[in-house]
Amino acid sequence: MAPRNNPPATVSMHGVSEASVANPALFHQITSKEWNAFFPSMMTNPDDSFKFISRCLCLTFSHIMESRYLMKPSYFKKRKIDGSIRAWMINTEEPLGRRLMEKLKGACDAIRKGYMDEFFLVVSQDKEKPDEAIEVYRWKMHYDQHGNVSAEFGMTEKEKDLTHKLARLEYKGAEQVRLSTIALIFAIRKLCRDTLKKLPPGCVSSFRMVCRPGLSSFGYLRSVSPDLPCETPSDYMAPGFHNSDTLYSFPEGADDVQSALVGSVRTGAHCFALSCESLLMNDAYDSELRIKEINDIVGLFHSHSNMCNVVNVRLRFSDQQK
Repeated sequence: MAPRNNPPATVSMHGVSEASVANPALFHQITSKEWNAFFPSMMTNPDDSFKFISRCLCLTFSHIMESRYLMKPSYFKKRKIDGSIRAWMINTEEPLGRRLMEKLKGACDAIRKGYMDEFFLVVSQDKEKPDEAIEVYRWKMHYDQHGNVSAEFGMTEKEKDLTHKLARLEYKGAEQVRLSTIALIFAIRKLCRDTLKKLPPGCVSSFRMVCRPGLSSFGYLRSVSPDLPCETPSDYMAPGFHNSDTLYSFPEGADDVQSALVGSVRTGAHCFALSCESLLMNDAYDSELRIKEINDIVGLFHSHSNMCNVVNVRLRFSDQQK
């Protein structure tokens, strides 16, 4: 995706345009003690925005791996996110858990420097063919400190793959970030446990990263923020990663790969979209309808206008609390 030339904006001390100051929601602080124990209470300035994005990346991929049974239960631990809402985090008390978390921190280093473009969890059926995927989770990054994001979240660059329409995401404050994050947690659980077919025994998984335009960890990496480097230094290597000419591919002749957008979150300086490609997804359209339904229901947590509906939400997603 080519860089976009956004019109210049006058930046306030919070890192958003003065045109946005009239919206008090942008400066609303989240008061949930569970949320604030893990995430920042505001995501307006670049530092808090990065803190949120980095922790959300670690949480997202931990939650996916647990939900798809990619590792033993002892490699994960529950983490309260907001009230009674919980997600799974990698247990760093386990040696393998520590190694995986170090790789995720390496990915966060690439985000902090503005180098990461895409991050992948690639699931393979054959450990002898780790580049041959049966399922892939893709985290697409976009950077902008002025709150004006225009980003196209495509599944991949292959012509035959599903590409989502141009998405223009506007930062609407910390409360919207909270709701989008909760919806993402539920959507991951719903997709991984109820929508996708079970993974076959013996699957292995690995992290991959795409960077532009300097060759780096599994590809190319580019920054689109005016205050971040225009390209990745040729000698940059994300901690825990190594150069490779191969990203991933689905088995030759596989024509039943389905792609679905799982969710997206926008902060004051970053945004990301999470998508899934899988040979184990029956219908992408149906999968996205289920995810949209989750987004609609989670919105009820915000209004609390109908307590019965809130109770139904808790019952409907009771497996997420187990």
